[in-house]
Amino acid sequence: MSMHFRRSLLFFFAVTPLAFAAETSVPAQPKNKASAGVVAQWTQDPKTPETATWLAERMLAAQANGRPEIAQKLQDLLHAGNVAAPCAQDGSFFFTMRGPGEKQASIYRRRGVEGKDERLVDAQKLGAGKKVSLEILDLATDGSLLVYGLGEGKGDDRTVHVFDVNAGHDLPDVLPPARYHTASIAPDKKGFYYSKVAPAGTRIFFHPFGADPATDKYVFGETYNYEPLGPKDLISTKVTENGEYLLLSVRRGGETKRVDVYSQEQDEPDQRVRPIIHAMNDDFVVINHGKDLFVLTDNAAPKKRVIKLMIDDPTPEKWEVIVPESEDTLSAISIVGKQLFVTASHAGTARTRIFTLAGKEIGQITSPALEFSQAVFHTCPNAAHE
Repeated sequence: MSMHFRRSLLFFFAVTPLAFAAETSVPAQPKNKASAGVVAQWTQDPKTPETATWLAERMLAAQANGRPEIAQKLQDLLHAGNVAAPCAQDGSFFFTMRGPGEKQASIYRRRGVEGKDERLVDAQKLGAGKKVSLEILDLATDGSLLVYGLGEGKGDDRTVHVFDVNAGHDLPDVLPPARYHTASIAPDKKGFYYSKVAPAGTRIFFHPFGADPATDKYVFGETYNYEPLGPKDLISTKVTENGEYLLLSVRRGGETKRVDVYSQEQDEPDQRVRPIIHAMNDDFVVINHGKDLFVLTDNAAPKKRVIKLMIDDPTPEKWEVIVPESEDTLSAISIVGKQLFVTASHAGTARTRIFTLAGKEIGQITSPALEFSQAVFHTCPNAAHE
């Protein structure tokens, strides 16, 4: 995405003008350095003995001072689970969450900000006593289909499954254990593209629903313009939100920071892969809105900037700067509700600035710790991270 919403975070919703979210309370940061260190550690691991002691002390102080509501909140924090940054799709929020007392995170859906959390894929049942991990790989634009990865143990291999959200069960389609990187549901919902990492390199395939994975069609990955793609070149997939293009992002391995971006028009008979950004030896991470790409890049900007370019005419002369380079190094961008969210570290905090798609700044969100820097809603999995 990719890009995608993979960090375990304490669940919070960023406050935006469009009311995409609600806030989660964080204990006030203490003035002394020792306690401040505990707070910083809590953002990384809320289960350490030092953190538990710090919370317990404040819970007792709250009780002694006649503040039972604060004491209860701190008690809840001692037993809190973890929730990954949610993504928005068709009015619902999808996320992974490990509840209090649970060892493994399941996949949930919440319909609207105030909706009830529904467990879609239960990791506790899938694990059956074994350690498993679940990851959302893609969602259909109407939220009706969910592609997720299921890993067992500590290795990188996982199986890929498809969940029918409306029917409440998995489809028969299962990709065998391998190292999969991304998945992207086709616009007609008749299958999905996926990137598979093998010793020879990353290869892109298309899996039609109901077909044998052994017959999946090869799409891309061996060469481009007579230049071979090797084991260190990682390829990501993303179908544009309007369903017209498959985007292919190639992050070259080795010492170079080169990223190439290509497109494949879905309705074109030969489905030829065309270059959007090629051989520029800069870092580019892209998200899509209509026929435009919003790109986070260090091209001509060491601390990074956001540019906009057209998929149909991506010549550099027509690139438009949306967010210029500043003193803060940019780390992530996302688009929600026709607003652009741009995240950077600033004075020890994570600051997300909100822009119109034309580049006018209209607001800010400041998070209390860098660990929260990725926790901004995005259209699954349409977000770009450094």
